[in-house]
Amino acid sequence: EAVVGALIRATGGALELLDAARRLDGQLVTRPGLTSWKVLDDADQPLQSHALVRAAARRTGCAHGARYRASMWPADAAGNDLRRCVRLLPHDNDTGGFFVALLRKRAPWPPPRVARRVVPSSPPSLE
Repeated sequence: EAVVGALIRATGGALELLDAARRLDGQLVTRPGLTSWKVLDDADQPLQSHALVRAAARRTGCAHGARYRASMWPADAAGNDLRRCVRLLPHDNDTGGFFVALLRKRAPWPPPRVARRVVPSSPPSLE
């Protein structure tokens, strides 16, 4: 869900998350995508926020905080959309576990570049 949320935010609306559960039409037991979760450190202790991790890393001079990205924490903007993801748990369907995110491209991504007019410079003189 963190990756899907970061992708949707990064594309600025060029991608839309569709409701994957509706496509399965009740054929499998599904669970909605998560909208909140905890980011844990190596000792399985929760990290409150990216800002606090970065501040602690700066204070202590430890490079450890650099591996945590802001996109690892839930973001309010994509919260409702993430419920459209589907989690298929092994014990619900006697299958392997799966995560499904169905995306639709709504606009070009990356955005098309605006062509810049190149004005030719005068040729160098041969004097």
